[in-house]
Amino acid sequence: MKRFKYLFKLKDNLNRKCYLTNNSIIYIKSNYHNNSFKEKYDAFIPNNNPLLLKLRYLYQKMQANLYKKNKNIFEELFSNLLTYVPKIYREGNFLDVGSNDGLFLSLLPKHWNKYGVEISKKAYLNSLKYKNIKVFNTSLEKLRTATKFDLIRVSHVIEHIKNYHVFVHKINELTKKNGRVLIYTPNTSSLAYFLFKKNWAGFYEKTHVNLFNINSLQNIMEKEGFKIIKSGTYYMGTGAASLLAFLNINQNTIFGTILFYIFFIFLYPIGLLLNLFKLGSVLYIYAYKK
Repeated sequence: MKRFKYLFKLKDNLNRKCYLTNNSIIYIKSNYHNNSFKEKYDAFIPNNNPLLLKLRYLYQKMQANLYKKNKNIFEELFSNLLTYVPKIYREGNFLDVGSNDGLFLSLLPKHWNKYGVEISKKAYLNSLKYKNIKVFNTSLEKLRTATKFDLIRVSHVIEHIKNYHVFVHKINELTKKNGRVLIYTPNTSSLAYFLFKKNWAGFYEKTHVNLFNINSLQNIMEKEGFKIIKSGTYYMGTGAASLLAFLNINQNTIFGTILFYIFFIFLYPIGLLLNLFKLGSVLYIYAYKK
């Protein structure tokens, strides 16, 4: 039986309240979650600003290149400093959970058979322009396919899921024996969370329902039959965004955007240091199916 310890009410008009469960997961209760998540997710589709689209393309291209078998020294450096992508020993079927408009999938190396699952109708329709990928327009839990996957990537999705046990169980069903799973999600054991609490950037997105630390997510995955290969954190600017919120500065203004990047650069060395102690802003879990 779950027990909840009340933490605090978030600073918005949505009556969002945070509770700590007995398995160290922060649960966010809100009437907002009762509305259609599909409708709200449509707001995440990239805008048409040419500069932002170009920057997004370059970033996704760099990310996708990390999933090839032999990374060069610069790609290894990028992987270690800005994100985490394991050494790739397998090839075959790749599933991107929350594939958005399919850009990342389309840029993956050719040795992958590229699949995505995307709940947003708008994002799914945008993905149809890429002929080298197959995207399912549904939630992961409702996905029906005979295909099993060698690598499943779940990037910033599980925090939106109410029943995370069903979600992880479905990932297990879809993974081949000895297949790999890579999950990214905000880290509630980050220094940014401890410093800023209700101003922490992990609470910004209104569709977040459950937030994890490394231990809580590892326990869930191990109970569902996964063996953890590696876990850790990386720096993603959450500290900079949280600091702006603490100072009550709107990041969406020109001044706020400039200040964000100043803070981001200034805090970057600190972020790298925090990763050594698994206190970075985003956690990752890399596991295989036993």
